[in-house]
Amino acid sequence: MVAFAGTAQEKVIRSPVVSTEKLEYVENFPDFQRKTNTEKTSVYSYIVSTILTTSEPINQYIQMWIEKEINQFIHDVEKNNPNDTEQHPAQLHISVEIYGVTDEIYSLIFTVKNKETNRQDVMKIFNLDLLNHKILSLTDIFNLDHANVEGFRSIVKEQMSVQDENSLKEWLEKSLKQPNQLNWQIDQTSFHLLSDAPENHILVEIPVEKLSPYLTNDIMNRLQIHFTDDPANSLHPDGKYIALTFDDGPSPSVTPQILETLKQYSAKATFFMVGSRVLSYPELALQVAGEGHEIGNHTGNHSNLSKLSEEQIRQEIIGSSQVIESIIGESPTFFRPPYGVYNPSVEKVALEHNSPIILWSVDSLDWKNRKAENVHQLVKENIAPGAIVLLHDIHQSTADALPILMAELSNEGYQFVTVSELLSLQGISGIGPYYGVSY
Repeated sequence: MVAFAGTAQEKVIRSPVVSTEKLEYVENFPDFQRKTNTEKTSVYSYIVSTILTTSEPINQYIQMWIEKEINQFIHDVEKNNPNDTEQHPAQLHISVEIYGVTDEIYSLIFTVKNKETNRQDVMKIFNLDLLNHKILSLTDIFNLDHANVEGFRSIVKEQMSVQDENSLKEWLEKSLKQPNQLNWQIDQTSFHLLSDAPENHILVEIPVEKLSPYLTNDIMNRLQIHFTDDPANSLHPDGKYIALTFDDGPSPSVTPQILETLKQYSAKATFFMVGSRVLSYPELALQVAGEGHEIGNHTGNHSNLSKLSEEQIRQEIIGSSQVIESIIGESPTFFRPPYGVYNPSVEKVALEHNSPIILWSVDSLDWKNRKAENVHQLVKENIAPGAIVLLHDIHQSTADALPILMAELSNEGYQFVTVSELLSLQGISGIGPYYGVSY
């Protein structure tokens, strides 16, 4: 016999509990089992289904959530008038559907329905990572640090505004303050945000390409999300493209930070490397090239070429190019003279070596203003489609400014390409020099 507290502290004796448990394999998911528990008394009954996966930690986590739902349901029953519950027994029904994303990632979609209680029906989604035995959170899917969260919100709001429903916008504002409380799903093509109401639950559907700047590398690899391998083939003549360029590296302290930020935005840049630094940090130079960035030549020792003889210029340019090629396996694409200084002798050697001279239209002055906010502000004030931006991957302030800068430029519709892609789009060829487009 089970005793529950009734109104006015009254003790009410219930009928004996009748309970069953059933296990069955899940159709199309042979590694999983569906477990269904039922329980019935004179005042309530429930039917609760869950999925038993191959990960015990995940099973335990979901079971804790189910037990919480059952305990809340019974607590609600206890608060009701015992005569009411005898005449209208409360009912709880928890059902579950499974959705396979990959061999390691699945979504379990639970629907919780209550009858004769004051609780509303709800939906709850668990996104499972069986490889790492964990429930995925939004921060496993997206890089939602301070620099990125506003951009993420902006894209979601923009997609939601198409539906033009004020209630949904209010829901979004509230929900994004606690992103890990959201119901969501992701697959190779789309990201869905869902409400906790079982009916009309899809609120936002966003193509993953729109969210690519914020996707973690891990989830892109595991979902096998691939965007075009050759961005130049998909560049639109009217697009807002800019080329980020980094001089004077590689630097063991700063270049890896730059690479990580570029990776978060699936962006490619052009690195004008100094030959002597490539010799000092060959593995880092190889990493930059290996991650798909364009490598340019910035001379062997960062000398002012206007003060050198033609032969010395030739040694600086060609010698550096040979060093870079020996490390990364290919000759650098372009040449940028240190300080942007060149003369007819420099042009002659560049022509001999078929090395187009690349300068810039936006100078971040990061070499002068060693504050991230100054770097960020100066670029934002002077940027324009078709610009070539001068930065340096040897200053910490540049690494600090880049995440915020790229987030804001992305929100404004800018896309980041290499110098060769930018020149190809503009139909430019030859030795140059080329500056890019000014504001």
